[in-house]
Amino acid sequence: MKCPYCSSTNTRVFLEMEMPNFLTAYDKKNEHLVKTFPFEASLCLDCLLGFNSKPLPKEELDLIYDNYKYINPNKGIGFSKYQRIKQLLTKFLNHDDYIVDIGCSDGVLLSYLYDRGYRNLEGIDPSPVPLGADYKIKMRKEYFGEDTRFERLVDSFLLVHVWKHFTTPLKILEIMKSKLSAKGRIIIEVPNFSGFYHHHLLYYNKYFIHQLTENTDISMEFLEEDSDVIRLVLKFGERKPFLGFTEEEKGAFCKGVFDIANKSKTSKESFISFLEEKRSQQIIWWGSGSASIIALNQIPNELLQSLDIAIVDSDITRKGLFVPGFKKEIRYSDEELKNKHIEVLVIASSFRKEILEKVKSLGCSVGSEYLIEYV
Repeated sequence: MKCPYCSSTNTRVFLEMEMPNFLTAYDKKNEHLVKTFPFEASLCLDCLLGFNSKPLPKEELDLIYDNYKYINPNKGIGFSKYQRIKQLLTKFLNHDDYIVDIGCSDGVLLSYLYDRGYRNLEGIDPSPVPLGADYKIKMRKEYFGEDTRFERLVDSFLLVHVWKHFTTPLKILEIMKSKLSAKGRIIIEVPNFSGFYHHHLLYYNKYFIHQLTENTDISMEFLEEDSDVIRLVLKFGERKPFLGFTEEEKGAFCKGVFDIANKSKTSKESFISFLEEKRSQQIIWWGSGSASIIALNQIPNELLQSLDIAIVDSDITRKGLFVPGFKKEIRYSDEELKNKHIEVLVIASSFRKEILEKVKSLGCSVGSEYLIEYV
């Protein structure tokens, strides 16, 4: 398999599993769309880009995007995910900039900017979350690409958890370059070598990003990484030299990549052992997104059928929907749990802090808790 950036064949698979195409809640009428496909992720040993080496056909990917159920930060669901990127936006964006958010979801970042006096705002998304008639910001239901048109040159593109969806690292950046003003910049947040799903095609890390900027006319104004994400601000034009990383640093990164499968196996074994111990208790399974669905589909069917599981979510729009691999409807947390004792709480979400705050606000007590961190 060739690397989608440098075309090297010096690549190696680091993760394989079976995974549903839909990693989100779905309406019963769309059950026929849900299928399971093999998933494979590889690393290029030359440029260190990670990539989906068994990508789904375009028609399957389009189905995923057209039917995707986003988290709704404007309703308080997943809001903590955006706190740091919000700080960067107000640092790097000018109030007179024409700002376009690609993959705007429910417009959480656009709303944040609007409330702080920014007015030249627009969002583009293939499946934006429906907003009220009083929403003041323009949002288009559209795939961003070469044919996307704007009334004027864009000063700032926002690309928050979107860069991973494109087939090559440079494709979207080159398209944006053709639509940017002379002072234009791109503000990006992307998973830090994580998010191994069918609809995520590329997996980024700081080593690859530095190589990308060294080999192009892209300059990096800012880069920040933590355990979950990388944030960067890019401009086109003057190149800023970077001294690079040592072979020891790159070697340690590669070793960590090829240990991912072992970590996944260990996590799965620990999780299944926990569930086996809880066969006689009711399990409140909190979360209906990607982490939840991948975990559910890792459980042997015999064990899953023997468990008393109720899937809950604090997003009322998911009430009555289903998740792949589970036959019961999702329940709304505020109706299901108020003032109740939760024997076993499985948090199948990256938003543990928010979920525990919600549990507390509902007056619930908890016997035991298990956080699904990696499966």
